[in-house]
This record gives sequence, C-alpha cells and structure tokens, in this order.
Amino acid sequence: MSCLRVAPLPVFDAPGWSDADSALIAACDELHADQFIGEKTWAALTRHFTDKQRMDVVFTAGHYVRVCMVLNTFGIQLDPGLSLDPDLTKPLG
Repeated sequence: MSCLRVAPLPVFDAPGWSDADSALIAACDELHADQFIGEKTWAALTRHFTDKQRMDVVFTAGHYVRVCMVLNTFGIQLDPGLSLDPDLTKPLG
C-alpha cells in the first residue's frame, strides 16, 4: 500500500471560507504536519472559540490520527460493498 499525501488548503486568504473555518483548517493542517498549532493559528482560533473548544480541536484531530494508526496497523479493510473515495487515490501534482 502506498502512502498518499493530501495537499494543505490555502486557508487564511481563501475566499468562501469563514474566518473560523479557515482557522480550523489551518489548525488541522499544522497538527498533521508538525503535531503543533503555531501562534498565528492559535490566535485565530482564540478569536472564534473558547478554551474548551480549542482543546477539542486538538483532541479530535489526535483521535482521528490514532484511529488511522489502529486501522492501518491491524490491516482493517473496508466493509464489503464499500470503496475508497477515488480522490484519495489520485497522485498529487
């Protein structure tokens, strides 16, 4: 199985996203890339979310990483009749 990469979204200046959504997407991109949310993104999250909500962002992103690790390590396959989203199998570039 090959490793697939998902390109980060250009969120802080992306038209159509609310400021709160842009901050959430940036936070997820940073957590995925660096396992850390930088000061600029944390400040953006602070403008829209409570302390508890910001903590939930980190815990939720971390939970999904953990689930992926478990599923990949144990070789869990998709249920019969289900297929992988075709966009996840397209090479970047």
